[in-house]
Amino acid sequence: MSNVVRLPTPDTYDHSKRPPSFILPTDLNELSDEQVDAIIEHARTTRLIAHHRLNDSKKLRNAASTANLSVRYDKCMHNMIKELDKFDKYVDKLTKAANDLRALRLQLGADPL
Repeated sequence: MSNVVRLPTPDTYDHSKRPPSFILPTDLNELSDEQVDAIIEHARTTRLIAHHRLNDSKKLRNAASTANLSVRYDKCMHNMIKELDKFDKYVDKLTKAANDLRALRLQLGADPL
């Protein structure tokens, strides 16, 4: 059984008749309070579903951008730790070179730096 309603063709349509009831707008005065409440509840539910979908999309976008930022943050922190390790090695080398220079100056009888 098909739920398709066959509409009349322009040749067979009787313009003196009213259109079918499913096409005409419903007069709100003819609806019961329960029907009006049901329509309003349906509109609210539809809007609430759309609102929740929007919020979920925003959360996903924020999570994705936060994930991107956290990955970038982790990379920057890793690079910084690497550079600090290099810096520590250079400071150790510089300190050793300065100590060697002081030791040589003491051996030569000069004042240490």
